[in-house]
Order: sequence, then C-alpha cells, then structure tokens
Amino acid sequence: MLMMRMFIMAGLVDAFAAISIVMGLLLFFNNPFLASVMDAAKTATVGG
Repeated sequence: MLMMRMFIMAGLVDAFAAISIVMGLLLFFNNPFLASVMDAAKTATVGG
C-alpha cells in the first residue's frame, strides 16, 4: 500500500515538473504579451 502511494506521488511530482518546463518554454517562445510590451517600450523610448 505504501509503495503504491510512493509511485503515485513520484509520478505526480514528475508530471508537475514536465508540465512546468513545457509551459515555461511555451511562454518563452510564444509569449502573447510580448507585442504589447514591445509597443510600450517603443513609445517610452521614442517619446522620452
């Protein structure tokens, strides 16, 4: 019983790490907020 719970917890921890890495890579390479940040940076540098 204890070994089954240990394997379930190990699988959940491993899945959480894998999902976190995938979400980080998605946000790094396909950031939906990047366009608005770049527009704000352009107006801040041009206007100032």
